[in-house]
Amino acid sequence: MKLQWINTFKLHSKKRQLSKAQQIDLLSNLCNLLKYGFTLYQSFQFLNLQMAYKNKQLGTTILSEISNGAPCNQILSLIGYSDTIVMQVYLAERFGNIIDVLEETVNYMKVNRKSEQRLLKTLQYPLILVSIFIAMIIILNLTVIPQFQQLYTSMNIQLSSFQKTLSFFITSLPTIIVVMLIMVSILAIIMKLFYNKLNMLNKINFVMKLPLISGYFQLFKTYFVTNELVLFYKNGITLQSIVDVYINHSSDPFRQFLGKYLLTYSEMGYGLPQILEKLKCFKPQLIKFVLQGEKRGKLEVELKLYSQILVKQIEDKAIKQTQFLQPILFLILGLFIVAIYLVIMLPMFQMMQSIK
Repeated sequence: MKLQWINTFKLHSKKRQLSKAQQIDLLSNLCNLLKYGFTLYQSFQFLNLQMAYKNKQLGTTILSEISNGAPCNQILSLIGYSDTIVMQVYLAERFGNIIDVLEETVNYMKVNRKSEQRLLKTLQYPLILVSIFIAMIIILNLTVIPQFQQLYTSMNIQLSSFQKTLSFFITSLPTIIVVMLIMVSILAIIMKLFYNKLNMLNKINFVMKLPLISGYFQLFKTYFVTNELVLFYKNGITLQSIVDVYINHSSDPFRQFLGKYLLTYSEMGYGLPQILEKLKCFKPQLIKFVLQGEKRGKLEVELKLYSQILVKQIEDKAIKQTQFLQPILFLILGLFIVAIYLVIMLPMFQMMQSIK
């Protein structure tokens, strides 16, 4: 089983064959077809007629793989779904109800896509205005501003130190933006190279120190581990079996690390809540739910509800941050426009007064 799982990732490219919207539609339709009693082969016979894969031969390959005994998780990997989603489906096939997991996955993907679209929509209009403004600055620097400066010089109009500072800023803005983009790109490359050299524990600690990314990282990791724990506890899976699944049946480096981490500390006598608490990449509420659920004997039910709460938290966090970003962009744009007005129009008023 281990070789079959790992070969899925070695033999087939993880290049995405469908857009995110198409991936959601495929999973949703697959869930409905399975719910109505279609086999996996029959489901993909139907789905292949609706889906335009980037690889034109993929539909035939999918049916061939299913005929040879490939499970649903391997087919989704072929299509290019993320390792996290493939792992969820694999666990459902082995321990749980695949239809329930597909429904939850579709819901999660819809929320995630909705958040991305909301972020894009929130930033799109201000970014377009900023782009137009930068283009205007470049044109003004090449045409209008030099002529005004010559005019002010010929008429002995003295600019204030504040106006000189603004003028220097406006004329230097395109260069400043280019330099900043280069510096940010270099910094991103350096951070990426540094990150790749870290072991998984240090990677987790590194990401958890990043202001904007750490919150989402913690929410996503908590969400997927919570869903996996629901499947494990619902089927009475022991901690040792959980370790085996993560180490031997996952291509995801994080899950392999988590499996080894669980193994190491479980052998030292730690329970699952204490081990998860040590990692710091999970929400503290997860630890509380596990502890309370173990006492009440309804752990899988409480974790199921908590996973739904996490989806809402992800959506709320995205909404809150996008609503915070848009006014800032408009404020920056407004300040730029005022700066241009002060640089060009105030000396004009001074010139008109000198003429009078």
